[in-house]
Amino acid sequence: MAVERKLPDEQEDDVKEKLENFFENLSAVFFCATPHNGSKSIEDLAKKIPEDSRNQMLALMSVLGSAMSRINADFSLYRSGRGNDLKLPIFKTYGIVPQNLTSQRGFKRTMVVLEASARYDMDDYFSVSADHFEVCQPEGTWAASLTQVGEAVDEDVSKIRNLKR
Repeated sequence: MAVERKLPDEQEDDVKEKLENFFENLSAVFFCATPHNGSKSIEDLAKKIPEDSRNQMLALMSVLGSAMSRINADFSLYRSGRGNDLKLPIFKTYGIVPQNLTSQRGFKRTMVVLEASARYDMDDYFSVSADHFEVCQPEGTWAASLTQVGEAVDEDVSKIRNLKR
């Protein structure tokens, strides 16, 4: 027996309106050290974790894995506007990747995400003087991973917002 969850119509309308509002205001998507084509370092580290304790997301990190490939293809199709008749938002994608090796949280002087894996379908790409975790979890607005890209991003987002007017 299949069970289907259905929102009342007024809730559906509210969710749809919020989603449309979100897309109208979307100007940029940032990928901070994201391994679009997997990461050998993460894959190796995951093998050390007992299988019944592994987070499901770790399966997506396998190098050139089919699950991540499908996600990437869907995102690229969405960005291109091909295959649907929706009015898609205009937004840019930014890839931010560290230049420094990571020596924390189980990694020993490792480049966690290689540049080739992080460049997938990016409009703009920044290589910053930081390690993987400094890019993914900056300490504050003064962090190298943010200050190096801040002005360029601000300028691009302003241009996109002006196009929407």
